[in-house]
Amino acid sequence: MCNRKEKEDLVKEGMNLPNELTFKVAQYLMRELERQEILCIKCDQHNDHNAKSYCKVEDTIICSECILHDGSHYHSGSTENPQHIKIERAFFKEVFQSQVKQLEQQQQKIQNLIVKFKGYIDQERDYKVQEIKEMLANNSQILQYASDNPIIRQKFGQSSNILDYLTTFSLKQEEEQKENLKKRQQLIDAIPTKISKEYYEPYLKFRRLVDEQHKQQSVELIFKGSRDGFRSKNFHAHCDSKGHTVSFILSSFGEVFGGYTSIPWTSEKNYLKDSQAFLFSLTKQSLHRQHQPTDRAVYHHENHLVTFGYGYDIFIQDQCDTSK
Repeated sequence: MCNRKEKEDLVKEGMNLPNELTFKVAQYLMRELERQEILCIKCDQHNDHNAKSYCKVEDTIICSECILHDGSHYHSGSTENPQHIKIERAFFKEVFQSQVKQLEQQQQKIQNLIVKFKGYIDQERDYKVQEIKEMLANNSQILQYASDNPIIRQKFGQSSNILDYLTTFSLKQEEEQKENLKKRQQLIDAIPTKISKEYYEPYLKFRRLVDEQHKQQSVELIFKGSRDGFRSKNFHAHCDSKGHTVSFILSSFGEVFGGYTSIPWTSEKNYLKDSQAFLFSLTKQSLHRQHQPTDRAVYHHENHLVTFGYGYDIFIQDQCDTSK
């Protein structure tokens, strides 16, 4: 202990404590820190506060400031909120220690696999079939969780046989995956801007079906409103007497729907029977077949573009891009 005179001298000297006293203070501070079980995790929102409570609602670790002063309904109010659980440092320490052991085991396992793979590549020795199978199985297990490629993770989450392994990692397979990703991006880039992103997958799925069908038989784009104009006379000039057609319609609300008819379009005012006609919605991923009778499946009119059903189910009129 220091008397008052000694304390004043220490202050004048800039708090240059004797080594023995400094050591005792350090020991005391260490004991206090250990007793307080400080997490040593800084809050993302309040950098000068330690995060020491788990928030069930947000699934994150927060500090006392988050609990007391944030405007969020799940933080505001009392620190006794049942949605918050105080976390002790000992818990993290115990969990991390166990994880370090497991990761070190995985690290050793990976290192052993690397040695074996390199040994095979460099033809250092002969390998037995069972050894190769074990190498592939162990590597598949690791890649199922560790790979950055979601296709590989999914692949080995379902199966890990030798054929799957070899085809997945062959150069040809890798090139095909790159090409598929490239085609997918091209399709996404071609999606009209009005279509919401949540409908991209149904759209892409349909496009893949159309592209596959296109390989088997001739498919031709004979009319496009944004290209050929939205006048009914333009539609009939391009589409009349052209055989069976599929019509795709993009509404001002971003909905994509349409219909199929096996009867060629004409400019005559007349209902026609078509037992093969149907309607669909790409947005809703739905298909709508006809109910009896089928004698009014489509309606032809010189002032209409496409019209399906009696009444009508789909009616696209002249200058539909400006008409209400």
